[in-house]
Amino acid sequence: MTGCRLLVALAIAVSGTLISPPPANADGSGDCDQFGVCQVHDRGPSRPPAPPKDGEPDEAKIPACSSFRQGVVALPGMTPSDLRAAGVKDNWIRTKCRHAGEVMYVWVEPKGAAEQIARSLLAEMQLEPITMGMTPFGFDPVALVGLPVWMWVEQPTRTTWGPATIRAGRISLTAKVTSVRWDMGDGTKVDCRLGTRWVYGDGANPSPTCGHTYFDQGTYTIRATSHWVARWSGYGRTGEIAMNLSTSRKLPVGELQVIRIR
Repeated sequence: MTGCRLLVALAIAVSGTLISPPPANADGSGDCDQFGVCQVHDRGPSRPPAPPKDGEPDEAKIPACSSFRQGVVALPGMTPSDLRAAGVKDNWIRTKCRHAGEVMYVWVEPKGAAEQIARSLLAEMQLEPITMGMTPFGFDPVALVGLPVWMWVEQPTRTTWGPATIRAGRISLTAKVTSVRWDMGDGTKVDCRLGTRWVYGDGANPSPTCGHTYFDQGTYTIRATSHWVARWSGYGRTGEIAMNLSTSRKLPVGELQVIRIR
């Protein structure tokens, strides 16, 4: 009953992985402890999270505890008996939520919290911004006024481009990039897909799919924002979740001077 009072005092709405042994797993694997709490792995064992680039930290993508309704916060030390006494049913599941900057676990009836559970699964996938491919190549590259710049997604992967799929319980979610917006730093924005990688035979030709030409000297901050769409279904519901991830780099643009000697 102490746990129940604490839950009421917290006044947080919440969600979650089954009390009885659940069918929850991901495409690769899933591990459940004695309380039926499953750790979801996306296509294989979990890996340490990569340092975020300019994208939003993974913890910030986890839904707020206040977005869950009629849930029970899983306080440290609570046993299955404590959870049942607090109102958790056998078909409820446990998932992550955020409160005051902390990641917590909550138990909820899954059908009523399907979208929040899907958002938690999306955060588990650790999706990343694209790796920017651009001309000119090399260390400390300098572009030239009037010479086309090519942009593309360098070595797209499951976590930078998709599709990436994860499943837990009866929720299935697939995420992929639908477009990349390149903010070129001079007021121009270019919407692209994968783009086309420049090769030496392309010379000074403009990109056929994703490019830009600068007309003034300067140093420009270029930001590439990948627009993700995650489609999910489960517990009789379906939906879409949109998410943007960004990365940036600076590009100096100079002007080629031609000197004639007589």
